[in-house]
Amino acid sequence: MKTFYVLILVSLCFLAQPGPAGAEELDTTDALCLDDKALGHIRHILRLIDNTHGEGGPRAGMGAGQEYDPFSSLQLLFFAYALGLSHYHYTPAYPELYRGAMDRVILKMLGRASSGNGEQARTGGKALDPEPKLLGGAGPQPLARDNVMYSGHLLASVGYYTMLFGDRKYTEPGSLPFDHETIFPGWADPKKYKDDFTSLAGLIHDQYVASPMGFICEPNAIFLFCNGYTFYGFRFHDHVLGTHWMPTVVKNFTQAWKEKGGLLNEDGHFVEAYLIAQDFIWVQPSAYFDAWAGTWMHAWDKDTIESLYPGHAKRWVKGLPDGTAYVEPRPQSSWTLQSTSDFGHFALYAAELGDRKTVDAMLAYAEKHLNPTWKDGAYFFPRNDDLRNEQGLPVLLTPLAGNALLALARINIPSGLYTTFNEPFDNEHFKEPFIDRVDYPNLLVRKAAYDADERTLTVRLTPGDRHGKTTFRLNRLDAEKDWEILVNGSAVGWLRSGAPQGKPGEPAVLRLSDGGALEISLELNGEARILVRALN
Repeated sequence: MKTFYVLILVSLCFLAQPGPAGAEELDTTDALCLDDKALGHIRHILRLIDNTHGEGGPRAGMGAGQEYDPFSSLQLLFFAYALGLSHYHYTPAYPELYRGAMDRVILKMLGRASSGNGEQARTGGKALDPEPKLLGGAGPQPLARDNVMYSGHLLASVGYYTMLFGDRKYTEPGSLPFDHETIFPGWADPKKYKDDFTSLAGLIHDQYVASPMGFICEPNAIFLFCNGYTFYGFRFHDHVLGTHWMPTVVKNFTQAWKEKGGLLNEDGHFVEAYLIAQDFIWVQPSAYFDAWAGTWMHAWDKDTIESLYPGHAKRWVKGLPDGTAYVEPRPQSSWTLQSTSDFGHFALYAAELGDRKTVDAMLAYAEKHLNPTWKDGAYFFPRNDDLRNEQGLPVLLTPLAGNALLALARINIPSGLYTTFNEPFDNEHFKEPFIDRVDYPNLLVRKAAYDADERTLTVRLTPGDRHGKTTFRLNRLDAEKDWEILVNGSAVGWLRSGAPQGKPGEPAVLRLSDGGALEISLELNGEARILVRALN
């Protein structure tokens, strides 16, 4: 397990640790763990993913008519990123919970395949496209063009899943099937498609070859920030399957925008979009565009984004005397569902750029003014349609921000996305020890990470819905080594030459499962820090 920003992040894990004296000196790898609110956010996200009714509002299903609804479709995508960051940074030795949940996100995305096809949608107003067209027949392949806010997110989600868990099922031909229907009956005939990680990446890559400035998001418009996710998909496809698409696409993308005037206005804020028919760069500076573009571009243009961030924070973040801070929503966004997530996007931006002071101030503002809610162990900020409170402070909050973006801001670490992008899991990671058969939600995992240099697996557990006896497994412990198992600093047993030996008088029970994994049973009535370390 790589060690990420340890000195910066020790403060993320101030948790009371019962146990005998001497526990701290053994705790050499315990810099990152999930606090109570982060665990609460994850529990909330998991419940929304498993909701099968397809409601809008706080739900996460994507049913008919919800393709453009950020109450529903965008949440699924950001849920995948929240789970991916949590697993990569905090629980890389606990794939069980996150792998299944991210897989269910992908399956839900396929359940309603398209967030709308821009080519088919050119029948409305002329604000973006001065010459709208009405198409009939089957229409073009919906992932091949004009659809980056669905296809780009899908590519990134599948890429993250494949990289994080070493599961190549989505590289199999036809492994991403869906039935495509447009949101306006009669505009295009329903059609069945079967794609996979490679064919999807190929479709999107072809679009970048044809149009280096990027993939169309809305009719006639290439939005800068909408294209950021595709590069993550290319990066992970390159990493897993040996292609070399990402560097060329990024180089051509940057050059193409430069030739049109660049990605920034004269004040150092990101432009919004390129309108193709008008050959015009649309400039509308906002916290929303700066944060969305800056967060995701940080992975592949780190120095530039880090030079821009201080100016963005100075322009958009408003501090209050009580130490909290907010982002003023744009006046025109009062009832525009996506753009009212400015607050959440900027909190995530600050987290990615390592501005912990701003993140903490914004989360404190949310906890003071945005109705933080605990429900059956889940934590979130509920939807609020009021623009301002009695004090005149902004309180409008979309489900996208309250369920996903603020969770991401809390979970992310400095350069969290940058690290996943530039240091993806390699084959050695999938040979390291890990835990499974965890009784979630009765047992919650704050941390599960293996340090190859220290040859130590660190697991931090806390009771969830129930206290008492619990059992889980330790897998891939090298039988040629002797291993010592400690709970809160006290040795409870050993694994010697593949045979478990419990320490007399200790409450933990060790035994081998049918598959040869080491099974541990113990009473859990409070926090537990478990270290499994090689002795030779």
